[in-house]
Amino acid sequence: AVDEPEYLLTALSLAEDRSFDIADEIAERRFAPYHDADLPVQTSVRPDGSRISPHDPLLPLLLAVPVALGGWLAAKLTVAALAGMLAALLLWVAVRRFAVPLRLAAPGVAVAACTAPLAVYGQQVYPELPAALATTVAVAGLTAPRRSAGSLATVAGGVVALPWLSVKYVPVAAALAVLGLVRPHR
Repeated sequence: AVDEPEYLLTALSLAEDRSFDIADEIAERRFAPYHDADLPVQTSVRPDGSRISPHDPLLPLLLAVPVALGGWLAAKLTVAALAGMLAALLLWVAVRRFAVPLRLAAPGVAVAACTAPLAVYGQQVYPELPAALATTVAVAGLTAPRRSAGSLATVAGGVVALPWLSVKYVPVAAALAVLGLVRPHR
């Protein structure tokens, strides 16, 4: 897809060069194993010759080690593993935090995990699935039976991760932060 090569090139650059500059990866056509066509121009050449992808940095940071170890396939497998973690956490939150009976929660989560959009984003290198995981982590912290340092840290982790995955998640992060600040004890 359109943005996947940019995320993968940035992860590769971070793994190999410790840099967000993807000019050398583009020049060497390092995207060819997973992207047939030329990349759409999304970067502009900076005065020093570098090219920085305009995408947010947390997803490439998360994928840098897998890309270094196993290339683009390892990045895809990492996203699939995150999808599995999301499904497990959704089930846990439904059962433990919202008292949904397991016999209802398990099939509900299974259907959600096996259909769009979660199944689609579980196989693509986009920030949507990690953002869903970060949001669910924050919800797990917000719905803890009592406020503790651990539950607040869980909420904070989700809130901090969201804008770094994409600026479009700033409103979600803000809403979760407000809930974390004003949520009364249960």
